[in-house]
Amino acid sequence: MTVTQPVVKLRQLFSVREDSTSQAILSENGLELTYNGRSALLRACHSLAGKGKGTRVLIPAYHCPACVTPVLQARLQPVYYRITRELTVDWDDLLAKIDSEVVAVMIIHFFGIETDFSALDSYRRNGLAIIEDCSHSFLRDHPLRLAGSDSDFRIYSFWKMLPLQAGGGLARSAAWRNDAPVTKPGRVSPRDEIRLAKRLFEEALQHSDHEWAKTTFNLIENVRLRLKGASPPAQADGIAAGNSGQFDPRQDTLSMPIVAERVMRRTALAEVIRTRRNNYALYARLFRNTAGIRLPFPDPGASACPWLFPMIIEHREHFSAYCRQHAVLVPQTFGSVLHESVRQDKESHMIADAEYLADHVVCLPIHQDLTTEEIEAAGSKLRDYFRPEAGHSICRQ
Repeated sequence: MTVTQPVVKLRQLFSVREDSTSQAILSENGLELTYNGRSALLRACHSLAGKGKGTRVLIPAYHCPACVTPVLQARLQPVYYRITRELTVDWDDLLAKIDSEVVAVMIIHFFGIETDFSALDSYRRNGLAIIEDCSHSFLRDHPLRLAGSDSDFRIYSFWKMLPLQAGGGLARSAAWRNDAPVTKPGRVSPRDEIRLAKRLFEEALQHSDHEWAKTTFNLIENVRLRLKGASPPAQADGIAAGNSGQFDPRQDTLSMPIVAERVMRRTALAEVIRTRRNNYALYARLFRNTAGIRLPFPDPGASACPWLFPMIIEHREHFSAYCRQHAVLVPQTFGSVLHESVRQDKESHMIADAEYLADHVVCLPIHQDLTTEEIEAAGSKLRDYFRPEAGHSICRQ
C-alpha cells in the first residue's frame, strides 16, 4: 500500500548542506515560526482581539475544526459563509455578512489552490483584516516563494507538505508588525526536541535500505525498553505529535521545533513543487471526463504547489474501502468533521452545502515520495472502479 505522507530521509537529518530556498523562506521578514498552523492562527486571533474593533470573524462553512478553535480561544465569534459544492466562495453570501462587528475574513486556499479575494479590497481600505489560510500549502512557484499575497495574516503549516511532524508559521503584514510589539514564541523543551528527533530518526531508518542499521537500532531499543520496564510509546504520545486532530494547549506559545526546522532547511523545495505538480497533473489527465468523478480543480494554476488531489464522488466510504482492498493507496479527507458551531447557524442551505462537501470530498496523495509509475498504477486501478461494468454507483452531477 502506498505511503500517504512523505517520509523523512537520513540525509535530511544528518546533512550539513542546506537548501537556499528553504533558508530564504525561514528567514523571511515578519515570519514567526510556530509549532503548527493552529498555533499560528491563534497568535493572529489574539492580535485581532486586542484591537477591540469587533468580535466576529467570517470563516468558510466548509473547514477543518482547527480553523475555528483558535478563533474561539481568542474570544472571537465565528460567523460562517457559504462554500459552494464546486469548492468556490459564494461571494454574495460573504459580502452580505460583513458589518461593523466583523473584524476579519478568513480565506482558505483549499488544497493549495489560490482563491482570489480581490472582491474584499474596498472593505480592507475601511479596516477589514484578511486571514489568508495557506496551511494546505506554504509554497508557490515562478518564482519559488512562500504562498500568499498582501493579506494581513498568512497562516502556514509546514508539516503538511514536508516530513516534519510539527512546524508552522505566521506572517504578518508590515502594518500589523509595526502596530504593537510581537512576543516571540517560546522554545520547545529539550526533552520534547529529543523525542521528536528520535521519532524522525526511527521513521527515516525504517524506510531506508540500511538493514544492518535497522537491526542494530532495534536491538539497542529493545534492550533499553527492557531495562526501563516500558512498552514502546504510542505515536501520538507527547507534544511531538504536531499533526494530531486536537489542539494541544501546550503548543499555543511554542516555536517550531529545532529538529523540524533543521529537516526543512535540508529539503530541496524546488523538487517538492516539481514532483507534486507532476503527480497532480497525472491524476488530472487520468480522471478527466471520468463518469462518477467531479474535479473541483482540474488545473491548479501556474504557481500552486498542491497538497492533495481532491475529487468529489458519491459513496465515498465505499470508494475508500475499494482503495484499501486493492492495496492501491489510502485516500484522505479534509473537512469530513465540521466544527459543532456551524450547525447552530440557521442558514440551512449553507449548512447543507458544507455537509455535502464533508461527505463527498476525497483526496489522493500526490507527495514528493511518489513516483510516476505508482501514480499511473493507482490511477489505472481506480478508473476501473468507475467503469459502468463495475457496477458502482456514479456521482450524480
